[in-house]
Amino acid sequence: MNDVADGELMKQIAKGNSRAFQTLFQRHKGLVLGYGRRIVGDPSLSEDVSQEVWIRVVKAAANYQDQGTFRSWLLKIVRNCSLTLLEQRRGNLTADSESLENSPSQDDFEQIFSRQQEVKKIQAWIDELPDNQRVAMVMWLTEDVSYNDVASAIGVSEGAVKSLIFRARQTLETRLKGVS
Repeated sequence: MNDVADGELMKQIAKGNSRAFQTLFQRHKGLVLGYGRRIVGDPSLSEDVSQEVWIRVVKAAANYQDQGTFRSWLLKIVRNCSLTLLEQRRGNLTADSESLENSPSQDDFEQIFSRQQEVKKIQAWIDELPDNQRVAMVMWLTEDVSYNDVASAIGVSEGAVKSLIFRARQTLETRLKGVS
């Protein structure tokens, strides 16, 4: 089944073929989990996103129209699930923290703490970007997709994606310059 197209797998899933689902899941699980993690910023929340995405994929299988690319359609679901979860849990996100060794020196502790604060600050700036800017930028930078795929996934034109990414980068660069 590994050589079967995603659209055909969706048809098989609609007929109840669990092997088709396993193939589709194995093919795209990293993409779903990784993209979800980049949007929500928390590994455990990204697992919740992933579960919801795959539930929606199975529910949508019977009505799936094989137009465009399956990957773009799937990324749109990930985006929507991630944003919904963020809205539900706004304010409860926590940044990943580095584990401290048993007894770090004072200098080591200060360096680790300083690095964590920088990462948290940048993550907060990214989180403050308007949703479309944040999603477009994260998707384009981390998921190795074209502007066209990003446009299809978030429902805007390719030119709009370029503009969203440009504005997001400008905002982040301005904030970084203000810190230095």
